[in-house]
Amino acid sequence: MDVITLKVATKSNPSTVAGAIANNIRDSKQVEIMVMGPNSVNQAMKAIAIARGFMQKEGQDLSCKPEFKHLTIEGQERSAIKLVIGVEPYDGPVHEDKDDSAEATPESTEESGGSDSEERSSDGDEPSL
Repeated sequence: MDVITLKVATKSNPSTVAGAIANNIRDSKQVEIMVMGPNSVNQAMKAIAIARGFMQKEGQDLSCKPEFKHLTIEGQERSAIKLVIGVEPYDGPVHEDKDDSAEATPESTEESGGSDSEERSSDGDEPSL
């Protein structure tokens, strides 16, 4: 089985990476993702979650197994994380993407235990995430 290594950076688009993951799995290739730094890990994990949704619709589920990888870059030892993507059969329910356009009103936030002191974005409209 061919092994494909995808390098994910902070500025990588998770949807694009998810498409690359899914397409390589469809081509019966083993996928590994290399990341360095917390923001790259974040982008890679979002991509895996998106790809998992793609593949569940086709009867396959994805998992990832993280491993440390020690590299020498420009003469310096650096640590990276390699995410090895696993593929298993999937016969569970397919979760459709929910519409995130609904906004919480102050009333619904109070009902769910929220408070008025939550952090707001600079424009004051929506909470910061």
